[in-house]
Amino acid sequence: MCAEFMIRASNQKITRALGIAPGPDEFDWDVHARLYSEAPVIVQEKGETQLRPMGFSLKPRDIPYPTFNARLLSWDEKKKKIVPITEKPTWKGPLKQQRCLIPMSAFIEPVYKGDHAGEMVMFKDEGDEMLFCAGLYDESVNHKTGEVYEGFTLIIHTPSEFVLNTGHHRQPIFLAPDDARTWLDWKEIKPEDTVDFLLDKRLLPDLKIEKSRSMAKGWEKRVSEFERKLEKEMQFMNKLEAR
Repeated sequence: MCAEFMIRASNQKITRALGIAPGPDEFDWDVHARLYSEAPVIVQEKGETQLRPMGFSLKPRDIPYPTFNARLLSWDEKKKKIVPITEKPTWKGPLKQQRCLIPMSAFIEPVYKGDHAGEMVMFKDEGDEMLFCAGLYDESVNHKTGEVYEGFTLIIHTPSEFVLNTGHHRQPIFLAPDDARTWLDWKEIKPEDTVDFLLDKRLLPDLKIEKSRSMAKGWEKRVSEFERKLEKEMQFMNKLEAR
């Protein structure tokens, strides 16, 4: 999963990196995004590309299941098959017309093995370029408060060799600027073509790592849990290769 990321950039830097015209507002983002905190998201509505803040999680806090990461493909143990994102009820609606991009300066993951064991690590583009993650957004009502909530989710997939070797087992799906603009245009990609598009256009940027912080005391107790998740992910990757 990816539950934290950083964005430190101006609106102009983000739009310039994406290759679109800047909006009228000048604003510098300095956000360490965690669950339900606000972060800038790029959407296309009525033919206009917009950059605006949303909450990090597709659904509000009163939903009893996590919606901050959407797996492109997942393994259904009961059905013994790989299930695409297009068959998951939570994501079906947003996939039709509510795709978005999440600009990042870095994504942050816990590492439980190797030289960085016990650290939260920032993965950044080697040349410090902006990263654009494919995502989905939606508007919901918080049933506890009655407030309207607009939130987003990151679409994630298996890790690159670099991320895996560093010690993490998943990562966001990034897109190059041209493909990122196509992702925003819902007329260009039918929902049923989502998986093929993202697998074909997925960008695996050259990354570097920096320590974000040390994990809290007692992180060693979670090593065995991580190893189980890693083994499960490796088995899943083997299933994908065998398709």
